[in-house]
Amino acid sequence: MGKPHFMSTATADNSKGINHLNIG
Repeated sequence: MGKPHFMSTATADNSKGINHLNIG
């Protein structure tokens, strides 16, 4: 549910937020 493109070390929560930002 979280595929960070530039933050593979981000936590699950951070990854989720980053993914959301990437999506728009």
